[in-house]
Amino acid sequence: MRAVLESTRPFAWGVGAVTRREFVVGGASVAALLAAGCGTQGSGAAAGGTREWRQPDGSILQIPADPQRIAALDVVAGMMIVQAGRGERIVLHLRSDQNLEAGVFEWPAGSVEAGRESDPNIELIAAQRPDLIITFTESEIFDQLSAIAPAASVTYRDGFSWREYFVDAADLVGATAEGERIVAGIDRRIAGLRDRIPAGTSLAVLRVGVGGLGAYPGFYPADLIDDLGLGTPAQLALDPDGDPCCIDLSVEQLGDLDADVIFAAVDQTGDGAAGWEDLQTNPLWQSHPAVQAGRAHRVSSGAWISWTPVGVPLALDDVERYLVP
Repeated sequence: MRAVLESTRPFAWGVGAVTRREFVVGGASVAALLAAGCGTQGSGAAAGGTREWRQPDGSILQIPADPQRIAALDVVAGMMIVQAGRGERIVLHLRSDQNLEAGVFEWPAGSVEAGRESDPNIELIAAQRPDLIITFTESEIFDQLSAIAPAASVTYRDGFSWREYFVDAADLVGATAEGERIVAGIDRRIAGLRDRIPAGTSLAVLRVGVGGLGAYPGFYPADLIDDLGLGTPAQLALDPDGDPCCIDLSVEQLGDLDADVIFAAVDQTGDGAAGWEDLQTNPLWQSHPAVQAGRAHRVSSGAWISWTPVGVPLALDDVERYLVP
């Protein structure tokens, strides 16, 4: 059985805008799979009892206190769990549609890939007998997943930072202290870089991929840009009355983009490569002052879009390479 994900915005998927993530399921139900013996609720239940977890809608879910068999259907949260030292417990994962992992992350060898984010294999998820599934409560297959194992979600909200997301994801699997330690180390590096970047520097981070150009004013990397003391072009600033998630841009708007430096975060996909090639040959891109001055750089979307402790240090590498004299 496959589930198809549909997004109403080209850049919504992969940035935490879970209200735009919709799964549509066809074929046999997971209930039938369970009846056939592929798995049962808690079939891989961890020792140590259960504890409460508050879901995004405020409901309370009982989850294993010490999960041992984790299915990571939230790709970014799964990446964070690996970084927090619990990767050996992930038995199943999905791969991001935009290949955010490319060049920055590898799933543990013991984890089974159950398809892409837009096409998860429900039977395979059940067959791995997870004791905890990390997914999205908005998913239309949420009830079916809950029949396999407790299905927990990290809360997304406006202004949600990568720090909060990481610590919450680490807490979900009992690794809160390690998550906080990693965040503290990254914060020390951010503070050191902030003092070395010339005052008044402005940075525009544009995603290049399916649908053209996009930016994220209310999520990562906007919070990282602010932490570094960098300015944000007015065109990419968060509009209190606008969409906190995504801004879709046209090449024609680049002429008004007041940025000293541009980072083009190119998806590791055919759409990303084609978009980057088209952008480079576009006269409007070529005429931008930052491009003409050699201050426009191709960077990895895995570093600048995935908002994880895997990607953030790589993003800071770019900052040090291109923004520190």
